[in-house]
Amino acid sequence: MSLGWAELRPLLEELLAAPEEERTAVLERITRGDGTLRAELETYLALEDDAAQAFDEPLRVLPDRIGRYRILHEIGRGGMGVVYLGERDADFVQQAAIKVIKRGMDTDEIIDRFRRERQILANLQHPYIARLLDGGATADGQPYLAMEYIDGEPLAAYLERVDPPLGERLRLFQKIASAVEFAHRNLVVHRDLKPGNIFVLPNGDPKLLDFGIAKVLTAEGAADATVIRAFTPAYASPEQIAGAVVTSASDIYSLGLILREMLPADGVSRSRRQELDAIVSQATQDNPKRRYASVEQLSDDIERFLDKRPLRARKPTLTYRLGKFAVRRRVPLAAGALVAASLAIGGVATWWQARLAERRFELARGMADAAMTDIYSAIEELPGATAARKLILDRSLHYLEALEPESSGREELRRDLAAGYKRVGEALYSPGRSSLGDVQGARRSFEKAGSLYESLVRAHPNDSALRRQFAVVRVETAVALRSLKQSRTSRAYMDEGIAILEQEAQRQPDNRQALADVAFGYNYQLDTFVEREDWAGLVNLDRKLLAIWVKLGDVRNIALGYKHLGAALIKTGRNEDALENYRRACAIEENDVQTHPQNARAKLDLASGYSDIGYIYSHQGRLQDAEAATRKSMALRQAVVSADPNDHYAAERLAVSHSKLGEILRSEGKLQEAAAEFQAAVDTIRPLVATMPEDSRSLEDYQSSLGEVQRAMRSRNEKTKPEVK
Repeated sequence: MSLGWAELRPLLEELLAAPEEERTAVLERITRGDGTLRAELETYLALEDDAAQAFDEPLRVLPDRIGRYRILHEIGRGGMGVVYLGERDADFVQQAAIKVIKRGMDTDEIIDRFRRERQILANLQHPYIARLLDGGATADGQPYLAMEYIDGEPLAAYLERVDPPLGERLRLFQKIASAVEFAHRNLVVHRDLKPGNIFVLPNGDPKLLDFGIAKVLTAEGAADATVIRAFTPAYASPEQIAGAVVTSASDIYSLGLILREMLPADGVSRSRRQELDAIVSQATQDNPKRRYASVEQLSDDIERFLDKRPLRARKPTLTYRLGKFAVRRRVPLAAGALVAASLAIGGVATWWQARLAERRFELARGMADAAMTDIYSAIEELPGATAARKLILDRSLHYLEALEPESSGREELRRDLAAGYKRVGEALYSPGRSSLGDVQGARRSFEKAGSLYESLVRAHPNDSALRRQFAVVRVETAVALRSLKQSRTSRAYMDEGIAILEQEAQRQPDNRQALADVAFGYNYQLDTFVEREDWAGLVNLDRKLLAIWVKLGDVRNIALGYKHLGAALIKTGRNEDALENYRRACAIEENDVQTHPQNARAKLDLASGYSDIGYIYSHQGRLQDAEAATRKSMALRQAVVSADPNDHYAAERLAVSHSKLGEILRSEGKLQEAAAEFQAAVDTIRPLVATMPEDSRSLEDYQSSLGEVQRAMRSRNEKTKPEVK
């Protein structure tokens, strides 16, 4: 008998899941002598083989170099080419995934398409899409793409290891969908979406790989007529399997299947599961016209689900819409009381009031999560957003404090509250990044988060993720306490946090997040070595920290590691070695600023590197070089403050730049210019003292330096006055 695709798919998935040597037996079992069914399944199996081995294999011998990249090893092979891990020759580590077109596919037509794809990828600049770094041809003329190397974790492995709750899974899916939607807006269809092409970074963000078989869409929405049938049948749409024209609807179908696999096996109520099934069903209709019209609509239905609003995927029956209406935030409490009163008998009214209370609770919980997870993150690094960030933080604290009395006996809520207080604390005060500079507020939030995590760890002493979260909060509390001059308590919290993080990293040496957490702790522990003036210990810790970042492939923190090591080397008198480390860091950060010109964090990172280079030059007596480097640093910090005058951290760093430039100018004998810079430092730091009392010491120092220069100017003027006879 001949089956439709909906019936064939589960049979095909069972076959593909079986080891290759067992497939014949599985095929015989599920076809039960049905020759037509067997022939159809064998056809699909052949397509799977074609997707893996479409043409002759490329570059059988591992090449030494491709373009500007030294080839380290092969990563994998696919329908259109082979992928190598390459490393660019530069002053800093930059690894890339080098995709080379297969021999046998290097016809003029396909080479032209490959070159066209290079341009497509160059235009796909999205945080959740692997970036195109370079492109060209090998020595013997084979086209290649150099893509951002994603050293993350495959989606399926991440979900199995972390086992996030339903809400986090759906938010992750929405991020994946946003990348696909962005590609569709740029007239690009992925054509091979599957969990294996989605990696998750240590920070929980996804990265979509392999837009290499994407097609440019025509104005009518259909891909061009020439079709390369390189895809994964288990995630392909029926029209792809049939060799028909492929549109964005094919990606929607694949996203529906990915969503189905991302959902948890249990822990979801029957009614909520039915809604999720409806979303998956709508996305995976056999007829493309019956699917969601766009990825945006699919993602919007996920948002409706999270908000407990009616779905596009469900029939708009009166019962369904009334049920959803009752839990939406637009229902006034007075209306709820009226309905409860109209239900007559006390037992029913009590039940209804309990339902309303539960739904109000869920609404507050959702608002708290949305405020910090979605809204705050969306504007965190935007210039000029400090006032908006403060408003969001105030509202978030209000929601968290309203929820706290409800947390008794609700473990999942206690986890959410702990994470929420931690996030608020980081936004209030986090050295080295933009924050509101509210150290006391941060300390209170961190202590609340720590108390909640501590109780959770007591209940689950072997939960590694919980132990690490508790330890990270201990470190963050220690940093806030150190800023408040509570050194003894700060050291105790720091030591406790670092000890736990090291234990967990040793227990799970292959766990990337555990390594990243240790690096986080080490990063803040550096200051304790500075306080003790243990410079040899500082150099050793910096080398350990840099080794972790290199292992993780975290480019931003590799740059930070070079700067930390450079600062430690300065203390040991090894200025040339320090200078070399700072140059490596600045080379990385220059690229980051060019790639993200509006990103305040990227500018502040680069500014700190130039500032330290200026310091080294100054101590070497190279005053003109010191002045040039310091002016670069100051210009970057000024740009951030001009964009957002309320950014406390950027303003404090700008004051430091003015002061450092003043010292250099004083050494050059340019006293009037030096006085102007010290005055600028005073004017910049003075408004910050109200919220950051520790800045009062800096204000006194700048005022003292200004007075010294003014006295020197008066003295010089006195000496140059002509004698009166």
